[in-house]
Amino acid sequence: MGRRWSFRVGGVSIVLPHTNQKSHTQGRIVAVCRRQRGVIEHSQLITAGLGPSGIVHRVRAMTLFVVAPRVYALSPVITDDALRAAMVLSVRGRTVLSSWSAAELLKWAERPSQAHHVTTLGHAKSRPDLVVHRTRTELPVIRVRGLPITEPARVLLDLAAHRRGRPLERLVGEALFHRHLTEAEVAAAGDRYPGHTGIASLRAIDPDRARNRRTTTPLEEEALLRIDALPVPAPICQYEVYGHSGRRYYADFAWPQHRVILETDGRSAHERRRAMDRDRDRDGDLGAAGWQTYRVTRRQLLAAAFAPRVQLWLGV
Repeated sequence: MGRRWSFRVGGVSIVLPHTNQKSHTQGRIVAVCRRQRGVIEHSQLITAGLGPSGIVHRVRAMTLFVVAPRVYALSPVITDDALRAAMVLSVRGRTVLSSWSAAELLKWAERPSQAHHVTTLGHAKSRPDLVVHRTRTELPVIRVRGLPITEPARVLLDLAAHRRGRPLERLVGEALFHRHLTEAEVAAAGDRYPGHTGIASLRAIDPDRARNRRTTTPLEEEALLRIDALPVPAPICQYEVYGHSGRRYYADFAWPQHRVILETDGRSAHERRRAMDRDRDRDGDLGAAGWQTYRVTRRQLLAAAFAPRVQLWLGV
């Protein structure tokens, strides 16, 4: 009986059937797939020793699965990173993930559509599942989980070409939070890519302000916009604060000069009851350190009384 090949890619176990013939070809195919998140391109199959008719036969026999044009997988189940790798391999020439696909991989934001984005030196055209951006010059590239993407400064500029104002400020805040860029690097991004269409929008964003306005939930974002409309000092979002016990916490919104914390509560009534003791302990610990914590639900946030309550809490 021939050799049985098995390996894991991103938590997915792939076990291939016994092969009595051309086991060395199968071994080369498996080796390439291991390096590429479980996917392989047409020319790589040819190089491994599998001819065009052999590729067609395996696809029909369901031992090779089409993932993207000219890109295949050894399993019908692939990971998100395998799909990203397939998008890159499906475009001939030097190609990397970019724009929203790069931002998603960097954990700045989710893609606004199902289509992935790549940038290439080649001449490929976009298709329903892939947006192709072309460049005439070689772009600096970094790797995230083994996948090639444009450098963070370029990613931010590409996004700035389509976003401005608060949506762009949120992306800048994520880039700073994850330490992919510094405030100085954000400010200098336009100098690295003169003539880029995103320069004007990005230069309108204050990186220092963006760092202090990072929200992590839709309710926090809604609260920030409500607070922005009030005649009160600007809060610091996700503020690192220590309780009397020395334990570290992160406040949704904090006014350090007033020693006031505002927490948004998007949990259900049942979840709030379960978390009551934990919240009470946290508030008590912070209270012993001189902080006053207030909590609001979405209903309270939208109520007319929210504005005067915040002003009362801050004494303004």
